[in-house]
Amino acid sequence: TIPCKVDVVHLLDHVEASAVAVGAVNVVEVCRTAAPRARLIGHNTDCLGVQRALAEVGVLPHRGSRVSEVVAILGAGGIARAVLASLCELGGVAEVRIFDSDAPRAAELAAEFAGPSFAVVAASSALQAAEGAAGLVNASPVGMAGFPVSSHGSMEEFICLKSLRWLADMVYNPSETPLVKRARSLGLKVVSGDRVFLHQGAAAFEIMNPGLRADLAVMESTLSGLLVGATHIGKGPSTPEQVAPAFGMGCIAGVGKPVSRLVFGTARLGGTKDPLELLDTVWAAGVNTFDLARSYGGGQSEFILGSWLKSRSIPRSSVRLITKGGVGSEGSTWVASFEEDVLDEELKTSLSALGVPYVDCYMLHRDNEGEDVGRVVRYLCGLVTRGFALSYGFSNWRYERVVAAAVYADTHGLPAPAAVGPQFSLAQPARPVWPGSTFLRNAKEIEWYVSRGIAVMCWEVLGKGLLANPAQWSTEEASAPAEADVEELEAKSGGGKDLEKGDAFRDFRIRGAYITRENFARRKQALALAEARGVPLAQVAVAYVLAQAPQFFAILGPRSATHFVECLPSIELSPRETEALKGVGLPEGGAEQPAKRPKI
Repeated sequence: TIPCKVDVVHLLDHVEASAVAVGAVNVVEVCRTAAPRARLIGHNTDCLGVQRALAEVGVLPHRGSRVSEVVAILGAGGIARAVLASLCELGGVAEVRIFDSDAPRAAELAAEFAGPSFAVVAASSALQAAEGAAGLVNASPVGMAGFPVSSHGSMEEFICLKSLRWLADMVYNPSETPLVKRARSLGLKVVSGDRVFLHQGAAAFEIMNPGLRADLAVMESTLSGLLVGATHIGKGPSTPEQVAPAFGMGCIAGVGKPVSRLVFGTARLGGTKDPLELLDTVWAAGVNTFDLARSYGGGQSEFILGSWLKSRSIPRSSVRLITKGGVGSEGSTWVASFEEDVLDEELKTSLSALGVPYVDCYMLHRDNEGEDVGRVVRYLCGLVTRGFALSYGFSNWRYERVVAAAVYADTHGLPAPAAVGPQFSLAQPARPVWPGSTFLRNAKEIEWYVSRGIAVMCWEVLGKGLLANPAQWSTEEASAPAEADVEELEAKSGGGKDLEKGDAFRDFRIRGAYITRENFARRKQALALAEARGVPLAQVAVAYVLAQAPQFFAILGPRSATHFVECLPSIELSPRETEALKGVGLPEGGAEQPAKRPKI
């Protein structure tokens, strides 16, 4: 994948024409018959996948036909390049119009492919690209699993244009996107993304196994179990129970690009033995989003991640960065601070450490409820206007304060908060885990965040190990400290001044929050499900968080690559499994209802 499939090109002995046209290689054939050494031959099966999928449905006039068409492509990334190269091979096209939100990228792609085959132009809007076109190709991420349905609205309008005969959606998970469904309802010819995905996989198989033909029926059967609503030629969509065994992608309002729903938390990155190797493992797993804070490791986490980004030559556009500010250190119990000049300097320091000009989302780490919410919203919107962040949000703000912030933004015509950061996991805390922190208290809060399209960045999804290690704590071996005991320990530690060294304090806070009968019951249910599905307990815990809604993201920050891989969700929970795991569940609404404690 990017950037490797571009970087590898100059290391090969030969590159096939389709890969040359795209400028990328995703399969390297090792030809051992050559002497004195094996030859490395580069292929691009994305091109073959697009060609075969388009030919399968017969959307284009035959090469040599007097009829030629206008095709609109929405998006100018790697798959758009594959589509253009395929159209050159298939013929029957007079003009291609490209639109991308990144106008220079669209113009660059149009200039690169302009030639004798057909005219290629960059359009100033999606509507301009689609008007008068016979074919529409969605080569953008809009429509992939995790994106809000509202993101599809404008695209669905385009396929009502009278000139359109066919649609090709390169999004393959789910295959039945709203765009595809609408096109089918209008009687258009449809090429769904899972067909492209299937055919590129078949092409790769045949390259790797010379002389063998890929069995498409077997590959279709396998694919239908992996993708949401995978389709087959001549068949309808698969049943709704067929779900994707991956964390998938979501979105944060204002960011405009896919955000992995599994987010790597960097709070303990400075304490890892080999942080760069860990980050390589995280990146290779498909995680493109990182949760940071100026306070993490005294700024060390941001510096390490910035060094990694630079050393790996990762483009800024490929990574999503969320950082937080406005609190003191752990030793000061994270007291909130809201001085605009200080916050400005703090954010500039974060950007310098990361080596980037902006972050995708900037969040205040704690709340000072004495501050006027309108003043806070105006300042954060100012950061977006000044280009320091694409969006803003609140970590560890009470639900009522977030609602007030959203109402203020709506009333004054300002961008609304895009993200919140409460604790949420299968293990429901009996009280806030850390001083000044918050947790989702009831279903009412969840429903409001979802209705607003606010990204919910959930931390401590493993309940500090309760949901990762089946042997950690039990009602017989461990007891939760009373609130009075915690307050006494805080008082003895000088109001929190020595808490960075206070392991006993941390243990009291963690055990006091998570050790409840209900949480042990949930862990028991989760462990039974994990054994039935053949996965570690931690994977069920992560999948539970992601199953709440597409706007839910799970922050995971293990200190070793091995532990990270163990936690990677390879399953998706069904609604029935999710409800069963809730056990006593979240209260339906109203005030917080602390969980019962075991007798000590």
